[in-house]
Amino acid sequence: MYSEDFEKRIMDKFSKSEINHTNWQDDDISDIRSSIREYYRIEQKGKCAYCKQSISLISASNCQVEHIVPKSKYLSFISEPKNLCVICADCNEIKKSQEVLNEVPEVTNKKNIKRYPSVRLQTNLDILE
Repeated sequence: MYSEDFEKRIMDKFSKSEINHTNWQDDDISDIRSSIREYYRIEQKGKCAYCKQSISLISASNCQVEHIVPKSKYLSFISEPKNLCVICADCNEIKKSQEVLNEVPEVTNKKNIKRYPSVRLQTNLDILE
């Protein structure tokens, strides 16, 4: 997915005790983020990994590198290819750093979410029969 040089730079950077997940946005690894983004744009055929809507093929603002298991909780997975994908800005805003391992995401626990009726609604065609 990315070169040995990229992997070495990431490992060197994130092995330092004063470094944390927020350093993922540092300018010194912007080329690595760009490379990862480009790889997954192609791999995912221009679709968001979550909602399957189109992502930007040029701009980074609607094609964000996503750490499926949050980097804030599992820094050791920060460069793990199986933990990376690209997602749209809307899905990134919804997911943020929610846990994905053995937990129901926070957005599904909200009580004000409208649900589709579970019983069949009577339609005009049903009335005519």
